[in-house]
Amino acid sequence: LKHGSAKSVAVISNIRGFPFKVHWLGRQIEFLCGFLPLPPGIPIGVCIQSYAEEITFTVTADIRVVPDADKFASWMMEEYHRLRN
Repeated sequence: LKHGSAKSVAVISNIRGFPFKVHWLGRQIEFLCGFLPLPPGIPIGVCIQSYAEEITFTVTADIRVVPDADKFASWMMEEYHRLRN
């Protein structure tokens, strides 16, 4: 496994959630936030998830490689909108 991810630059995971809002201990869950821990040597992680007919994503990044993860996320949104149009 030492060299298993040597040529990888990102890990992307998709999580299919419930298509409707669910309840936990009598309270409605409004929002879910995914988290993808970075494997050793991989500087970018993206978690894409759906819940209650909405799609969200989170970005986890090594600051030494991606100093502005918010900018990276905005580039992802730009590309998503280009694909939709």
